Amino acid sequence: MSGEMLPQPPPMDGIPILEPKSIMVFGVIHIVFGAIGLLLGLFSVASLIGIPFFLDWLKETVAKEGDAAAEAILPIFDELKTLFSDLAIANWINCLLSLVVSILILVAGIALVKKKRGGVEKSNRYVWCSVGAKIVNLVLFFSIGMAANHKFSEAIQDITRAHSVSAGPGGVTTDQLQDMISMGGGVVGIIFALIYPIVAFVMLNKPAVKGFLSRPST
Repeated sequence: MSGEMLPQPPPMDGIPILEPKSIMVFGVIHIVFGAIGLLLGLFSVASLIGIPFFLDWLKETVAKEGDAAAEAILPIFDELKTLFSDLAIANWINCLLSLVVSILILVAGIALVKKKRGGVEKSNRYVWCSVGAKIVNLVLFFSIGMAANHKFSEAIQDITRAHSVSAGPGGVTTDQLQDMISMGGGVVGIIFALIYPIVAFVMLNKPAVKGFLSRPST
């Protein structure tokens, strides 16, 4: 019959959008990393406050032994306190940055698990802050950390009378080799720490993820 209306297909808006699995996966990982980061950050704060007192107590305990071996290692505790003092600014900056990044990733993880509209934006904020913190860590390592560790290493070698100035293959001394190992370890550690933020940024900024979280219901 010409007067009858043909049935219309349902509107496209009614078609459910499948949730990308990466939202829940990275949400849970964000929360786990954030919780661990907060615990480690708080432990670092406690350590920064308590280590000087612990070194004093340990030195007094060793000094009570009264033998030659104990007397020989007492200067090491003074050098440890000097090292801790030289690294204090860098350690506090790294500790505070770690706490900030941990809070940001925890907030982002909760938003992703709850499928909140701003979950990706919160995660991106964590990523950029994490990358910035790693850059600051690297700068502090090269500007403060290496010099302080080199100074401590030399002092310990002087105390133990084991300072070596002989050159190895290629004219590299023991001290220079230690510096190169320290530098390589610091750089490699920063690079590995950047892997997760970069992967999270790439996976969570895919159109499917943004499209799902931009639904009116989120």
